[in-house]
Amino acid sequence: MDANAFLFWTGMILCGAIAVRTALARNRNAVSWISPDTRACWRAAALQAAGRAESHDALVELIARADPETRRGAERRLAEPFEPVDPSTLSAAAQAVLRDIEHESESAVGLSNLQGRSPATWLLLASLVGVFLLELPGGSTSLRNLVRLGALLIPPRAHDGLWRTVTAAWLHFGPTHLLANSLALIVFGRRVESAFGTVQLLVLFTGSAVLGNAVALLVLSGPMVLVGASGGVLGLLGALLAATLRRRRVRRTRFLQRTLWEALSVLGVQMVFDWMTPAVSSTVHLAGFLSGLLLGLVVPPRATPP
Repeated sequence: MDANAFLFWTGMILCGAIAVRTALARNRNAVSWISPDTRACWRAAALQAAGRAESHDALVELIARADPETRRGAERRLAEPFEPVDPSTLSAAAQAVLRDIEHESESAVGLSNLQGRSPATWLLLASLVGVFLLELPGGSTSLRNLVRLGALLIPPRAHDGLWRTVTAAWLHFGPTHLLANSLALIVFGRRVESAFGTVQLLVLFTGSAVLGNAVALLVLSGPMVLVGASGGVLGLLGALLAATLRRRRVRRTRFLQRTLWEALSVLGVQMVFDWMTPAVSSTVHLAGFLSGLLLGLVVPPRATPP
């Protein structure tokens, strides 16, 4: 169970706060994993605690159509109704707790959801797999084949164009390389897409990947062949950090603090891995991360809590 969603809805029910009218819209992602009937039951309980008459009809309707577990909860609320609570009558300490619960939940909107639809993430994943299938006839670990398909050469040949900074991000050196980047894309991509939006995710991923490869082209001497989506994936981590920092400027919460340290920890582990693995380009990774961070500070997010 998502702790932020649980705390939010518990606070709404026990305090009878009819911020429920906006909470359902603002926290839709945070409770997307809960069935519609369960959400309806929780909302009816919150309305009951607020003294709203329509809570009775909502609970009766749930008893008639909901699943057995939700039906038992609705029956219990009718048999043992909450006493109406006026939030303004709560003690200062209780009101502070309620505000803290609301702030924690609001700060997680769009950053904690891994359940919603993420079309751009799955589209990117499908494109990476599709390009990998094109590598197979000539060998996914054949440098000659990868160069033919668009790997980034350092130093570049006289006739090479900047297009390789794009194509190299969709090529992978063997199935293990593809699998690692695909898993990271699923984890970071879905969160970034939830926070920024579908088109924005494509911009953040592609921009970070291209800029990461471009920096490598400028600062590395080679000779080397670079392939992989890791610059774009690390860019998504940077964008996630940017979204967190933007929200912390408005209000600091425990959720945002935890997300901040998680992002920095992942970056730290990646840098240590790069240092221990000479074949991996830390330049592309770091440049991709910083590109994503900068782009994430410029690209407007989908939803920023008020």
